Amino acid sequence: MPDFRELSALVRSRMPLLCIETVEEPKALRLIERLARDDNHDLHCWSVADGLVQQNFRYGNARPEGYALFPTVGEGPGMAGRAEGRRRVIDDTRSLEAALKYIDSSGGKGLFVLLDPHPFLEEPVVQ
Repeated sequence: MPDFRELSALVRSRMPLLCIETVEEPKALRLIERLARDDNHDLHCWSVADGLVQQNFRYGNARPEGYALFPTVGEGPGMAGRAEGRRRVIDDTRSLEAALKYIDSSGGKGLFVLLDPHPFLEEPVVQ
């Protein structure tokens, strides 16, 4: 697993896709969260249980339509320090296909973490 400096250099070089395989998922997520905070990136995390969730949502002047907003309570799977912002659940993104479509339509701006997508990569619509 890369350390913070290596991960930061890869993201700043605008590497479009990084794959981190690790048994230390909480540590990897903390590194990614720190990078998002330090470089002011939106951070989204996808899991089959939750769908796509923006981990560091900040309120603006108006609440965006179509999103469920929840205050951060405790810490989720390895995501430390989320009390700084709020989570924004992106509707209808539980399937990997839907999450990838959302990422594509967003222009890919921000950091998108896909937790354990490998069981879904063989689906024809994902390929």
